[in-house]
Amino acid sequence: VLSSGTGLVIVFGAGYFSTYILHDIQHRFVFYIFGGTILLYALNALLISVINGFKEYKKYVIANIVGSIVGLIFAVVLSIKYGIYGALVSTVTFQSVVFFITLAIVARSYWFKWRIFILRFNKQVAIKLGHYSLMAIVSAITVPAGQIIVRSFIIKNRSIANAGLWEGINRISGMYLMVITASLSVYFLPKLSELKTRWELRQEIFSVYKLILPFLILTTAIIFVFRVFIIRLLFTAEFAGMQNLFAFQLIGDILKILGWVLGYLLLAKAMSKIYIVMEIVSFLLLVFISYFLVNWYGSVGATLAFAIVYLIYLVILCIVFRKLLFNGHMSDE
Repeated sequence: VLSSGTGLVIVFGAGYFSTYILHDIQHRFVFYIFGGTILLYALNALLISVINGFKEYKKYVIANIVGSIVGLIFAVVLSIKYGIYGALVSTVTFQSVVFFITLAIVARSYWFKWRIFILRFNKQVAIKLGHYSLMAIVSAITVPAGQIIVRSFIIKNRSIANAGLWEGINRISGMYLMVITASLSVYFLPKLSELKTRWELRQEIFSVYKLILPFLILTTAIIFVFRVFIIRLLFTAEFAGMQNLFAFQLIGDILKILGWVLGYLLLAKAMSKIYIVMEIVSFLLLVFISYFLVNWYGSVGATLAFAIVYLIYLVILCIVFRKLLFNGHMSDE
């Protein structure tokens, strides 16, 4: 129902979204396609999550690999044939096509029954899922909205070229952080959901920190040292100015992942009120701080704002979970 409603909003608002996000109303047909196929996109995400929940890691990996390959094929073929329009279409459709592949993969699972698609509405289950849906909706709105607004700040106060540099550094962050975020989603989130006592949760959180912090520091150090080579490898000569953005962006990446480890605890325990407040506060802080720092420092200011926001995010969550993190003699009450 939520997916269908969202699809209708996207379809009817296609002209607005195309103008505001892509700065060209001629691309509104991309949003028509996205709105029409978003239900399949949501169903694919649902099946992937169920596979993960049942800890069928082999099928989970296969489904994600196939999805990545299909996405690559879509992007290459459509980009070559239709240029930027084809690239945009591939971005909003490949996950919908992957749904049918994911469905074929899970159809052989012991838990899968075709009748699950026609089961009666269960109010209690709906209420429980509603907490997670609300959290997902808030994230789906605030995260891209924040990026769009910051990008607009950079374009307005500097240039579209500077906005391109900022987008580029975000892509680099997304690529290497995907290794960590995928691991957290596959293992850490289901594990937290299973644990009941404070002691078990504390042990699990610190074990994850001990594992990922050295990896983060080493990886970000390597990326910073070889940043010029990475830019030349992944981008064109016009992106050479991106090397000035790495320092604060990489610091922000470290703080982001450290904060997300605690953020996953909010998800695992359905602490929806705190999660939603944190998402909205993070969004407002990013917009507010970026407004000033972009004015003063351009795209470098956007990366500095990113680091500051996730430092605040981490500190707030440490305060929220202070008894869990810092009380060495906890009871399990």
